[in-house]
Amino acid sequence: MQNNQKIIAIFGGSGFLGKNLMRQLTKQDYLIKVATRNPYLKGYLKPLGNPGQIELFRTNIFNPTDLRNILKNCDYVINLVGILHETRKQKFDQIHSEFPHQLSNLCKEFNIKKLVHISALGIKPKHTSRYMQSKLQGEKNIIENFKPSIILRPSVCFGNEDKFFNVFASIAQFSPVLPLVGGGKTKFAPIYVGDVAKAIVKTLRLNNLQPEIYELGGPENYSFKELMEILLKEIK
Repeated sequence: MQNNQKIIAIFGGSGFLGKNLMRQLTKQDYLIKVATRNPYLKGYLKPLGNPGQIELFRTNIFNPTDLRNILKNCDYVINLVGILHETRKQKFDQIHSEFPHQLSNLCKEFNIKKLVHISALGIKPKHTSRYMQSKLQGEKNIIENFKPSIILRPSVCFGNEDKFFNVFASIAQFSPVLPLVGGGKTKFAPIYVGDVAKAIVKTLRLNNLQPEIYELGGPENYSFKELMEILLKEIK
């Protein structure tokens, strides 16, 4: 480690956005500590950087001792943790609200320079979606607990291994029809995952003393139906 190298703790780093983000961060010479439930299954992350640049930590995100262990000596923290569907063990409120509350409190305790939190586009008060409600509460918890924070609200991200277009492309391989969510009229501004990663890297250089929220979208708006038509054309 060189004297000018900064250390970043990343939660949710093994996912679609996380892998793209780490490629950007390692190019900027950051040292990265990745929180993961099972480091032995995430060894594929280490080649994304130079030898010793990425370190994996066995972490239960609801265990304060584990969180303190990974936050120690860090300059920045990036939270990418999120789920699209609830399971028996993972609930929206736990992942999107309670964890950001605990993490932001610990960032204050450890004098972290900046916390970057990935939320979701379309959040608004009294939203009927429990997913969106939990995301909004998570934002409120961070804003209340930790002032030098940045909240990013990206639109649907696309790229290799994305969970949006690839899912519908898989359905199209065996189904004669695709479901048109909301009648196919719902609007999206898809954004390339690499651009979201670049935006996260740029936020680390912002000198904000109060929480700031940025919405991230691509250059064009499409209806859900239009996106499915583009998808079907691309996969022939």
